[in-house]
Amino acid sequence: MVTSVLRYVEEHGTSIIAYWRDTYYVKTSEYQRRKQVPGFLEAKEQETLALFLKAHQQIQNGQIDYTIYEAIGEDRFDIQTPFSELVELPQTLCTAILEYLFEKIKSGDLTIPDETLFDYILLLREIETRLRDGLVTGYLKQDGAAEFGSF
Repeated sequence: MVTSVLRYVEEHGTSIIAYWRDTYYVKTSEYQRRKQVPGFLEAKEQETLALFLKAHQQIQNGQIDYTIYEAIGEDRFDIQTPFSELVELPQTLCTAILEYLFEKIKSGDLTIPDETLFDYILLLREIETRLRDGLVTGYLKQDGAAEFGSF
């Protein structure tokens, strides 16, 4: 049952976000430009965890409120995050979640029936798509978005 995986991911969210940060986020220009800003990394991690958990909850209820993610997209435009990084963010986050789960399965810390894991992967793909759509919509709402960044 997918709810067991959802619960596991929610319970280990902080560790998963730390894994994502160390594996993917530190390679972005957004991180490189802001790593010296006091509190930025902690705020980014908290925001990412909160938004992902919100998406997890909303998708279980059958819909995602795009306005939350649009606001983040608008903010990323304002802080000059390259468009390509904005688009990659949901993909790297979902990849990190799967890598984390696979590592826990391989180490024996987590046992999930294959069918349940496959169902979760499909759910995660839907979350990834909806997160990306909301972020991109918000980013492109901003004046000058078509001229900014590398599309």
